[in-house]
Amino acid sequence: QKAANIMNVKLVPVEVDLYGRMNVDALRRAMKEHSDVFFVGATSGSTVKGAFDDLKRIGEVISDFCVESMSRSEHGRNKIWFHCDGAWGGNAIFSSIHCNLLEGLSQYCDSFTLNAHKMLGAPQQCTIFLTKHASILRDANSLRASYLFSKDKFGAAYDLGDKTFTCGRRGDALKYWALIKQYGAASLGRRIDHNACMMLEFAKAIENSQYFVLACPPNPFNVNFFFISSRLRHFIQKEASYVLTSEGHRVLDLAKLDEKILGMLHQSQMDLKLSLHASGSVLIPHQPIYKIP
Repeated sequence: QKAANIMNVKLVPVEVDLYGRMNVDALRRAMKEHSDVFFVGATSGSTVKGAFDDLKRIGEVISDFCVESMSRSEHGRNKIWFHCDGAWGGNAIFSSIHCNLLEGLSQYCDSFTLNAHKMLGAPQQCTIFLTKHASILRDANSLRASYLFSKDKFGAAYDLGDKTFTCGRRGDALKYWALIKQYGAASLGRRIDHNACMMLEFAKAIENSQYFVLACPPNPFNVNFFFISSRLRHFIQKEASYVLTSEGHRVLDLAKLDEKILGMLHQSQMDLKLSLHASGSVLIPHQPIYKIP
């Protein structure tokens, strides 16, 4: 939204499913309603729910739309830019087990972002932006200021300054290179698989506890849950407010709770968080999503 505000363009949100994944049918409808669309953004590992959008299906929708609307450049490339934000979950690309979460990335996406400091333990900050279009960043951002960027200087081809919006020359790629050099891609993949296994065990512990309940189905790298106090448990059980997902996860169905119980649920999360922080025993995040506590 902030980027859209800067560019003075309209951002069209697309609805998501219970897991937080983009509803591809809703995307198709939105693109038909907004024929001037030029950009579609998907997420691989959303911040709170950890949702992975279906990049392959989204890419197919974009390609079909471009063919139907003749929205292709003279070089045959789709005029709609498809970007994948993999800042959190994009590093699953190293995993032989979880790389399928990014299926369609290389085939359909024009650009891809991933952060090594969020999952791989790289020093802050380590953000990588990748694109399959070799000259696109220079074409979009370069002003060819000769007093700053001379073609005759040593290593001119490696100077990223003229390719960026801010003329910055961050060395994030060096951190990523050092990380892979030290541990190797396979070792980083095993680290990611271990994290996913720990999340699965944590989700099982939540489901087996009388004091906590899953807030939504768990994704590979994120588990969202509520603390259920004794008083609150009485109201929730009375309302029969649970739903069983196709994977067998018991999740709290917020749609069945009235405003009073939702308010109590929200307050109990805040009370728990503040008491834990005050005691210094644990720092646990509280992340409300839209109207969800």
